[in-house]
Amino acid sequence: MSSEIAEKGQIGIISTDETPIPAKGNVHYVNRNGDDTPKSFGEEYIPGYDATLMRARATLSSAEEKKLLRRIDWHLIPLLAIMYMLKSVDFTNVSYARTMDKGTPYNILTELKMTSDQYNLVTTMYYVPYIIAEAPSNLLLKGVRPSIWQARIMVSWGIVLCCHAAVTNRQGLYVVRFFLGLFEAGLWPGMLLQLCYWYRPDEVAPRIVLVTLLGNFSTVISGVLAFAFNGVVAGGLSGWKWLILTEGIFTVLLGIFTYFFLPDFPSTASWLSEKEKAFTQARLPSNSPRAAESNFNLRELITTLKNKRIWLFLSCWAFFTIGTTGLNFYQPTVISNLGFTSMGEAQLLNIPSAVFAVILTLVFGIFADTGRIPQPAIPLGFMIVILACYGVLYAFPNNGGVYAATIIAGGFSTAWYTMMWPWRVQTTEGATGSAFAIAFANSYGQIGGAVGSQLFNSRFAPRYAISFGIAMGFIGMAIIMNLITWAYTWRVDVDTRKIKRIRIAAAKENQAVLDDVDIHAGEKKERLAIMPGGLGGLGSSIGQKLRQQGARLAILYAPFEAARRDELLESSYGASGNLDDIHTYECDITSPDSVQAAFNSLEKQIIDPASSSPTERAFPSILINTAGYVSLSDMEITPPEETLKHLTVNLYGPMLCSQAFARLYFAATKAAESSPSPPPPGRIVSISSQAAHAALHRHGAYCASKAGLLGLTRSMASEWGGRGITANTVSPTVAWTELGRKAWGEPNVRDAFLANIPTGKFALPEEVADSVLFLCQDSSGMINGADIRVDGGFTVR
Repeated sequence: MSSEIAEKGQIGIISTDETPIPAKGNVHYVNRNGDDTPKSFGEEYIPGYDATLMRARATLSSAEEKKLLRRIDWHLIPLLAIMYMLKSVDFTNVSYARTMDKGTPYNILTELKMTSDQYNLVTTMYYVPYIIAEAPSNLLLKGVRPSIWQARIMVSWGIVLCCHAAVTNRQGLYVVRFFLGLFEAGLWPGMLLQLCYWYRPDEVAPRIVLVTLLGNFSTVISGVLAFAFNGVVAGGLSGWKWLILTEGIFTVLLGIFTYFFLPDFPSTASWLSEKEKAFTQARLPSNSPRAAESNFNLRELITTLKNKRIWLFLSCWAFFTIGTTGLNFYQPTVISNLGFTSMGEAQLLNIPSAVFAVILTLVFGIFADTGRIPQPAIPLGFMIVILACYGVLYAFPNNGGVYAATIIAGGFSTAWYTMMWPWRVQTTEGATGSAFAIAFANSYGQIGGAVGSQLFNSRFAPRYAISFGIAMGFIGMAIIMNLITWAYTWRVDVDTRKIKRIRIAAAKENQAVLDDVDIHAGEKKERLAIMPGGLGGLGSSIGQKLRQQGARLAILYAPFEAARRDELLESSYGASGNLDDIHTYECDITSPDSVQAAFNSLEKQIIDPASSSPTERAFPSILINTAGYVSLSDMEITPPEETLKHLTVNLYGPMLCSQAFARLYFAATKAAESSPSPPPPGRIVSISSQAAHAALHRHGAYCASKAGLLGLTRSMASEWGGRGITANTVSPTVAWTELGRKAWGEPNVRDAFLANIPTGKFALPEEVADSVLFLCQDSSGMINGADIRVDGGFTVR
């Protein structure tokens, strides 16, 4: 087809009439023509993208896509929201049960003969099995089917809730809370995983907001129910038992309903046409889970565990839950202990916190859906507010101030989870990986729930100043981990928001966007090309080509070039304001100490994570030995020092640089073993010469040094090929650089030499650079120890 991709920094937009549309950025589009969409277009332009999926993305118009999403929303979101609400209500019931009928024989502490500290174990007993069973439960969800597995979870935990009515002592309460945590494990991460099967990562945020909206009302519902059952004693059951029993019955009924009405996957939805099924799956990015994937992939699980993201997000969750679970668990008690209201009304005073959380979720959910605000910035801001509120609670100025701080902190801590999950799910990958990563964060991140409640020991009552002081420290750690995680995933977040804005704009033109987010973009280090002699001549031409391909450059320049470094750099690579991807280092390549010093400097500045900035960091994967020296003289009168200079610059120097590069590459490869994406292959390309293959008059020392470079390259290829580095050479004829034009500019001299080249011309620098670029490609991995002669046939005469 005639459509072409523009140069770097532009877009090739693919139209269905096969006519190129003007560029609009670095993204590819296609018009949505429904059934008229061509059978084949664009697959050659987006590496790794499935052509069938590309076609499927354009089969529905923008208006039809909106209608389809609304249908999916109505089938999925209301039921998930009710499920989440009941989960939240069932979890908070023990917090409200603690303050019901306080001071009477029907209070849960009095009836079960428990102390406040013994009651703290109720939360711990819930979280221990919950943490252990969460990930396995989510891994089973796909194989069993969401409708069956989620129904099983709800019915089983609803039955356990009903069993609370039979509890007569604290041991019995511990047992039912243990099984409640065990059977409830997997519901929420399963819901998040299911959203990933239906929606794009940039669409998940508003859906999570809608799902959790009712959940945020759980405090309102629990407060109202606790108020309603406070003082109720009927059928031999106290009010707190009626509270939990009622919730259990509703949970069982909803579980049965879930079995029949919860949609599983787009591919199995009977209310979608075949075209709609294909479109719904095709519009998802490549990292999204799909029903067609295997139910369990061990390799994917291991890769997920090796990924730093899973541990960074886990740390965020763990520190935050330790710092806030105690507040959520003890909020009714803290308010009750203020002493300015009756016990029944104290239950209602907890409601404003839930209402505030709902408002926060709605407002910030709308902002997040625009794609303008970085997703990590929202939970980060929430934690800063919580930290300030804890300062008030620690100081305990007065009852009004404490109540206000409790409400604000409670609202922000509840809304934090809603704003955090969209960030997490946009960085997951695959069916097994997504299931495990989501459950892992939600389970082991909840370890704070088992610890956080213990901070509020009864000996710190009634103000709990020490408790809030310790909690401040954990929130501070959560803020630090949030910043670190943001730095690690910033590229994914930026790209996700960018693609969202592009998709919104494209939809107005009835176009589909074919490109998508690469979730490994923040982990894949840019490639670093180290170039001795890269300031001019062939070196600068090769550097320009590598730079166009996205490589960062580390140029080693000779001491005699120091005075003209800036001039040479600007003349070769452009204005100084556009050279952020180029670093320069003075280096005498014939000195082992100078070479090692230069490599140490570039390692510290560009490679070492401890000292280099994320925006400058790159992986040392390419070495181009372009520095060289030539001096013509008759063999019998060539001075020894000239012979030595040829050998040191053209042979010894490349050997020193190659050794330093190999050590650097092997160290970087070892450091990247835990990375989910493999390190790029190593490439060494040395510029030899036609003089390595044919004797040139008055070039004795030069011919010897360049022939020696071929032997050195073959040895490197043999020793390092099995360790990830290939070594090759390019042997050009005279290159028409500035130096070449000076040496061969005279017509009679030029014509005499060109007569020996079958093609009748000198090599252009770009032609040599293209050969070098070919050898640097990933696909050139089987070319090792070879030499490409860019000599127009000079050496085949």
